[in-house]
Amino acid sequence: MHIHQPSYRDKNGKRQKQRTWCVKFYVGGRCFRVSTGTRDKRAAELKARELLREAELRAAGVETHHATTDIPLPALIDEYGGELARRGRSAKHVSQTRERLKRLLEGLPRLADLDPSRIKTALSRVAERGALSPRTTNYYRAALHSFLGWLVREGRWTTNPVQAVARSAVAESTFSRRALTGEELDRLLAGAPPDRATCYRVAATTGLRRGELEALSWGNVDLEAATVTVRAATAKNRREAVLPLAPETRDALRALRDRQKSAGKGSGLVFPRVPSKRELLADLAAAGIEGETEAGLIDFHALRATFATLLARAGVPLALAQRLMRHSTPVLTSNIYTRLELHDAAGAVARIALSPEKIIVPTIVPVEGPDGAFSCTSWPLARARQGSGGVAANAPGTTLAAGKGLLPTDTGEGTRTPDTRIMIPLLYQLSYPGEGCA
Repeated sequence: MHIHQPSYRDKNGKRQKQRTWCVKFYVGGRCFRVSTGTRDKRAAELKARELLREAELRAAGVETHHATTDIPLPALIDEYGGELARRGRSAKHVSQTRERLKRLLEGLPRLADLDPSRIKTALSRVAERGALSPRTTNYYRAALHSFLGWLVREGRWTTNPVQAVARSAVAESTFSRRALTGEELDRLLAGAPPDRATCYRVAATTGLRRGELEALSWGNVDLEAATVTVRAATAKNRREAVLPLAPETRDALRALRDRQKSAGKGSGLVFPRVPSKRELLADLAAAGIEGETEAGLIDFHALRATFATLLARAGVPLALAQRLMRHSTPVLTSNIYTRLELHDAAGAVARIALSPEKIIVPTIVPVEGPDGAFSCTSWPLARARQGSGGVAANAPGTTLAAGKGLLPTDTGEGTRTPDTRIMIPLLYQLSYPGEGCA
């Protein structure tokens, strides 16, 4: 590959150099001479490498930047939708992503015309037309970013201009969801119709999402082992999980199965109909529970938050709660889904009340002696509190030494300065005296 500035003769016959740089290279025995269209040599070198790579890809029969430009945008979006389906994304996600991309790229003739400025304009247009929140607008941006990233990874495009477009600033969410208390959950389960009550119970004691409950079949429920299996195809994280069932939940599922068999319903689904929002609100009202308060509203997903909160109240370690909730990070489990109320905090504080024996009282002990140390005959040392790093108790043969702390009695020739006086603070005073030294 050779980069140069071609020369030419002007109208006076004088030889001049062309201002823009050109590149010359050979691919498959053919010679290519292409202008980079830039006057900067460094930019010309980068452009030359890109042109060489593209020519080599075309010679190998691989789709390139130019081939992608010739494909209509709707066809590219449909191709990307097929790629998402191949990766195992849900049909809902694929359809939603395709719709968002088509809205963003509406009116754009070629993919080559897409730059950061046009992306900002498209995002503003979609947000204004649909009255979208900044958070939803960011979802549109993420869809376009993933689409262009896929083209770059496939070697069919060179850059991802979405990287130069900042996300919209998201204000603090005005939507707040609260968890049910144990007493509220008992009332809801007692007052709701049996089938709906069982669905609420399963959601609040396993953390299953609405979509996972809708796809749950009796083949995924093992009442003998008291487990329920969430298939990878229906799980949000696309991973199969086996979750334990509480004894009362297992009994409720067994009763539900018996009712379905008696009614001759053989659909195979545990819950042919998951309660709707209207049905949940009606059941909450019947149980005397407000659907929305200052603390937040209760929807079906609030039952999953209730599950995380019940785990926290039961003292389940965060790592185990994260596994049961099937979260990728414990931050989701602790900050988003766990709703601990004031009485939970009050109970936690009450458990750390100090007993009188553990009150810390500083004590000053004078030390003197011909060797800078003396045996503990009249000044017993207190036992150090566990974890303080001190010794357990005074023992025969221990002394206080200047600058040394507790040391065994020195029976040999010492090297300490005579007539030394120091003050040793004892930070912990316990309820029983230390043993005297011999």
